[in-house]
Amino acid sequence: MTGVIVHMSFQKAYLFKGWLFEYDRNKPFGPWPLKKDFEPRKRAGRSFFKCFAEFQSLPVERQEEFRVC
Repeated sequence: MTGVIVHMSFQKAYLFKGWLFEYDRNKPFGPWPLKKDFEPRKRAGRSFFKCFAEFQSLPVERQEEFRVC
């Protein structure tokens, strides 16, 4: 008997201060900035991580207001 394991994951994307990024507080990776078509950017610089630090300082309920998908 053979089996197949299927793993489905849904992207959580946020738009905060002009930055579109993927972030899931329940997963051990991320955040990462995204392009307008929701594809990952090649690089993430200091300005992104400075903005993300500000985003993370918000309460979780407030963060969810910026979620786009």
